[in-house]
Amino acid sequence: MKATLTALFFFISIFSANANTFVDGEGHFFAKDADSLSFVKKQLLSSAFRNVMTKELEGMGLDAKLFWQQYDKKFDEYFESIKQSLVDKYKPEDPNTSQVQKGRYQDALRTRRLNAKATYGRLQRAIISYSIKKMSRSTQMANSRYLSLSARVDKKMLRNFYFKFTREGESRHFKTLYISADFNLKSMTWLDAGVEVESDFTAVVKEHWKNWLKQNLSNYVDNIEIADVVSEEKLKAYLTLPEDAGKSIAQSEGAAEEEKTQEGGIVDPFEDSLWLKLSTTIQSVGSNDLLGERKFKVSGDFVLLDLKTNKLVRHFDFVTETKSYKTGDNHQLSSGLASLVYRMPMTDFQEFGNTLVNLPPKMKRVILTVNNVNNVQDLITLKEFLSNKGLAQRFAPSLQTYTGRDGRISLGYQGDNESVVQVLMKLNNQDIGNKKVLVIESPDNPFVLTIKDQAAMEGQKTES
Repeated sequence: MKATLTALFFFISIFSANANTFVDGEGHFFAKDADSLSFVKKQLLSSAFRNVMTKELEGMGLDAKLFWQQYDKKFDEYFESIKQSLVDKYKPEDPNTSQVQKGRYQDALRTRRLNAKATYGRLQRAIISYSIKKMSRSTQMANSRYLSLSARVDKKMLRNFYFKFTREGESRHFKTLYISADFNLKSMTWLDAGVEVESDFTAVVKEHWKNWLKQNLSNYVDNIEIADVVSEEKLKAYLTLPEDAGKSIAQSEGAAEEEKTQEGGIVDPFEDSLWLKLSTTIQSVGSNDLLGERKFKVSGDFVLLDLKTNKLVRHFDFVTETKSYKTGDNHQLSSGLASLVYRMPMTDFQEFGNTLVNLPPKMKRVILTVNNVNNVQDLITLKEFLSNKGLAQRFAPSLQTYTGRDGRISLGYQGDNESVVQVLMKLNNQDIGNKKVLVIESPDNPFVLTIKDQAAMEGQKTES
């Protein structure tokens, strides 16, 4: 291997905000005589927006049918409680309920459902602007209304909506959450905190944090560990490694024997793990010898990092608190101060579950071997091409190696393996840009790709 790309210095915007083109859409709604004009217009706009978004989803290579199936399913689940409240109010299934009352129930149910559906998920945020071309009604059925419009769509937001509703409840599960905590003293010593040894104070606080997180995050994290000095150094080194494939390479090259599996593979000790880094400052802000009290001000913050992606998952600044403690009993002094420090991040700790459950699911990976590479720009062009063509599978390609004539791309994706193979096979003989064509030499192995010059391929066709 002549060269290994341990970092990417080229950052290409894969998804541009190309929401400048207008898309025509049509809406249809069967109104009732009692429906107000504003209500009818709201339903027509909702229907037309849905038509526009369907066209855009299909244009981006996403499964519009799946999206609306999941959207409608989630709406039905959401609306169930609203429907039940109307049932409780009108009692339509009660034998003693009059037909008039049952009719009111049906009308209320229809109105509430249509109004709720028109705003559910706030999908309209993906519509940047629109202009109505025409509103009309059927000449044969007066209550059948139509609306046509032209709209601009924020494709990035629409894509986010797509993955939000089609994720089907998947979420990442983490192997380990590592806890690091720095305790900084200002204008005081640990003796002023009522302890002779720092660890007598800090170890207790960290252990209580660990126990709380272990008890409350068991659905999301397998293990909670307090990082020692050695572990922290390893964690810092790990964060400096390139994301995805780069981490795997570095781990495989420098893994210790105890990290290797019996089959000879490499176990990444920090894969699918989190690092919680807390920083607390304890400051003595005065004492009253007459009352036997010492006043402390406590502040700090924490960050929660995803070790797999090197990204910040959550951040919280503690609300600074100032409190006085009696100095006559060192045990009571240290216990009271430790309890205060322990409580500082707890209000935000309770939100960890919501944060973790909403993180995107873990990506699967496959290595693509790329032959006939003239320069690294060929790989970058291919990387962008794959990203655009694999939106439904959330393709996330990253450059792994480049030797001068061939290279390797680590392709992250979500979903089943078969769908990835299908997408790759459809890319055979397609123009990837820069007058290059992607060729899959063998249908039996779609993970081996060849980049060919478009002119050379056209010449071969002419000769044959």
